[in-house]
Amino acid sequence: MRCAIDLLVDLQPGDDDLTGWLVRMRDQAGNELCTIDVAEAEAARQANDNKPL
Repeated sequence: MRCAIDLLVDLQPGDDDLTGWLVRMRDQAGNELCTIDVAEAEAARQANDNKPL
């Protein structure tokens, strides 16, 4: 999730397509294990921003 958040920060709204997936994790055989999309990354980023120090 942290990698997806880092990718999200680098995207430019208006210039980059903010739809679809950001990260897909696969095993050595190529089987998809996890997909993190823009909405999930944005929700995680916002939740992380709202955590008290």
